[in-house]
Amino acid sequence: MDNELHEDRALLQAFREGDPKTLGQLYQRFAPVLGRFIAGGFSTTSDGRAIRIQVDDPNERMEIVQETFARAFTERSRLAYDGYRPYGPYLVRICRNLVIDHVRARRRHARVFVPDEPIGD
Repeated sequence: MDNELHEDRALLQAFREGDPKTLGQLYQRFAPVLGRFIAGGFSTTSDGRAIRIQVDDPNERMEIVQETFARAFTERSRLAYDGYRPYGPYLVRICRNLVIDHVRARRRHARVFVPDEPIGD
C-alpha cells in the first residue's frame, strides 16, 4: 500500500466498506508502528501529575495492538475516520487510550514513572 487513506479516495472507500484486503494492508503497515509506540512509552497526566507509561511485556503489547485494530476496524470507527488527515495518528490515538486503560487494569507489567520535574516545559 503506497497511498495514504487521506490521499486516495478509492482506497478510503474500500476501507470504509470494510474490504478485507484493504484492512489487511493497513494492519501490515501500521502494526509495527503501534508496537514500537507502545514499547517506547509515552508521557501523560493523571490526577494533575505527569507520568510516563511503558508496557514491557511483548505479549501484552501485541494484545494492545490487536485490540487497537479490532476497535479501529469496526464499522463505526471506519466511518468516524474523517479521511482528510493521515490514518496513522488516528490509530495511535486509539492505541494510546487502550494503553492507558490497560495500565489501569494491569499495573503489574507496566512501568509508570512520576518524574521529579514537569514534562514538556
